[in-house]
Parts: sequence; C-alpha cells; structure tokens
Amino acid sequence: MAAIKDWIRANPDQGRALMRENLSYIFFKELTGPGPRGALNVPVTPHSTVAADPNYTPLGAPIYIANADRREIDGLWIAQDTGGAIKGPNRFDTFWGAGPEAVAIAGGMSATGEALILVPKGTAARALAQP
Repeated sequence: MAAIKDWIRANPDQGRALMRENLSYIFFKELTGPGPRGALNVPVTPHSTVAADPNYTPLGAPIYIANADRREIDGLWIAQDTGGAIKGPNRFDTFWGAGPEAVAIAGGMSATGEALILVPKGTAARALAQP
C-alpha cells in the first residue's frame, strides 16, 4: 500500500487516471465524531466490523473467523458494510480503524481461514429446508 501511495504522489496525472480505471479504489472524506458509517448507516467499529457481500452474508450478522493464517483476525466480527471488491461467499474485508497501527495491519492484510456466519436456529432451519 505504501509503495502505491508513493507512486501516485510521484505521478499525480497517471495516478488520477489509474484511480478512474480501478473500480475498487475508494475515496474517503474526513469525519469528526463516530464514523465512518457502513452500509447499515451506523459507525463501523475498528477490530469488529467486516465488509461482506450481502448476497451471501446478511448485513448485521455476526461472523466468527477462526484458524486464520493471520491470527489478528481470529474472533467475532459483525457484517456492517459492503465493498466493491468484496464479492462472493466467504469473502470479508476487516476494518482496523485509523492511525499508524491500522495502516500497518490493513495495508498488508491478506489471509485465509474459516468463517462461520452465525444465524438464529429458526433462520438456519428455514434456509436448509428450501429446495
């Protein structure tokens, strides 16, 4: 991530052209107070929020991630956001917050592991009963 930022700063015209071509590029604005807000229009929480594909993961659902090759993602997360590049089942983007520590973790984050979407028993039973 740092190398990409350095290149864009060193090549601003080419960087702008690249950002216009890359649909996964995200533009942020500075906020004061709680935030940023996710797809549920509530502030996302560092170390607790994931972006997910709502076609596979209900927004608001708790997600338990385990046995990851990056131990810092193991644990309970909440699907509170979506993302342009988060497509398909078992794909999540963890939110680490702001500041140098968050940049260091998120900038190099790529991991594999197991994810369980936690739903009420009745919901699971209805979904399994559908043809």
